Amino acid sequence: MKNSDTKPKQRIHDRVSAANLMLEYSDGRRFYSEYLHNISLGGICLEVLKPIEPGARLTISLSTKPALKIEGDVKWTDKHKFRYRIGVQFVKVTPEQEFRLRQIIQSLFWEASQPQ
Repeated sequence: MKNSDTKPKQRIHDRVSAANLMLEYSDGRRFYSEYLHNISLGGICLEVLKPIEPGARLTISLSTKPALKIEGDVKWTDKHKFRYRIGVQFVKVTPEQEFRLRQIIQSLFWEASQPQ
């Protein structure tokens, strides 16, 4: 699969690694579970076994407490080794969802910055 022309050149929001955060998503036909690659206020990147075409609308549920459910549009898909990386941009983010996203990102940032 080729890169989409809509893949952003510069990000608006800083991304935070989220390799240990599980999510579930649906394309309206099936449900899937995957690990996040990274997350920002504007969207997520995840690694999946099968590509998803740019333009697809996904319903995403992050396995946080409480869970966060949010919609996003697939903006790009890239082959990465034996999997695919999918860039998803959030759509119609409510103030409550933005607040939860900020909490999740802050938590992931502090986890990553702690000495091992």
